[in-house]
Amino acid sequence: IIARPPISEGGVTTQDAEATDFALPDLPVSVEIGQVRIDKITLEKPVIGEPAQLSASGSLSLTEGEGTAELEIRRLDRNDKFDFAASFQQESRVLALELAIDEAEGGLVSKLLKIPGQP
Repeated sequence: IIARPPISEGGVTTQDAEATDFALPDLPVSVEIGQVRIDKITLEKPVIGEPAQLSASGSLSLTEGEGTAELEIRRLDRNDKFDFAASFQQESRVLALELAIDEAEGGLVSKLLKIPGQP
């Protein structure tokens, strides 16, 4: 159960931000997370503006500076879905992102993005 967002102890500044080429870390070992699953996440109203029951699952692979990641979030108290997939190929320098959101009118994503009419 997450009752409230974390309290920040300091602000984030962009004064020292510098644009650099995108690259995944080239670790001395491979990282393979076949599946991570959380059956129930309870978010209270102060966290996202309304109470919500979620489940989440995902996977991650990072090998020799290339990687893939997938994340699926399901809203248990509604029939809403959020799917995200990403991959990066070092040789081609291609970063591929896929996002699919399927939610009924007044869904969480449309509220958080403040889409007029909350379709």
